[in-house]
Amino acid sequence: MNKVRYYFLGGLLSLTLLSQAQVNTVQFGKNRVQYQPFKWKYYQSDNFNTYFSQDGLGLGEFVSQVAEAEFH
Repeated sequence: MNKVRYYFLGGLLSLTLLSQAQVNTVQFGKNRVQYQPFKWKYYQSDNFNTYFSQDGLGLGEFVSQVAEAEFH
């Protein structure tokens, strides 16, 4: 019974020592930079400019319509 307990605790300890996350590799207060170039475009309504990237024209139009409806 004691051997099983020791094997379990040893396995648990090894799993915690082997597991890593981004938190362990990044210094406190610094963010890991993840940069991907975007081609920003915008949809212009009477009172708002809605910016979107990639294939977001439909979403940009929808956001502009909702913003205009809430504005008036």
